[in-house]
Amino acid sequence: RDYLLQGVEYDGTWFDVGQKRDYLEVHRQLLDGEIDATLPFEKQPWGYVGTNSNIHPRAKIVAPVVIGNGCVIEEDATVGPYAVIGDGWTVGHGATVKNSVLWESYPYFDESGIEFPIAARHKVDPHCVAAGVTIDGSIVTGGQIDRDLADCTAHVESTGKLVVLSIDWVPGDPRA
Repeated sequence: RDYLLQGVEYDGTWFDVGQKRDYLEVHRQLLDGEIDATLPFEKQPWGYVGTNSNIHPRAKIVAPVVIGNGCVIEEDATVGPYAVIGDGWTVGHGATVKNSVLWESYPYFDESGIEFPIAARHKVDPHCVAAGVTIDGSIVTGGQIDRDLADCTAHVESTGKLVVLSIDWVPGDPRA
């Protein structure tokens, strides 16, 4: 078979966001203003915040950060520097999130393609960082984070099981 191949000459910054450290670096540069992007959040002196987020007055926000919509940052929690908190996360009392990206909630589907209802999804994937936990240099897609995470990726399976892998882990199978 013949396939059409096209190319683009590009002289800007390039990241392979399949490399997890590059993914974190893109966010660092975005937060530092090195990448020009418009964020759909309210500008604050320390970064950006979405709507319906509740940040306790005794929480510590260390610039630069993004806190998405509907987040709860509890008393004595520390967010930042270089934290991107997606929609719907709770960062518990005394927890710390820095140099990390926590993804917003995404839908789950059963084997037949039917989406799990939001209430059922929240039971499996509460998007919560427990009190006193520290997340540093990590990418987290969801779950109940009840232990410290450093230099790793973490995702929650549809069963609720948290899977934690090294930030440098690469699958053995070929990538499509």
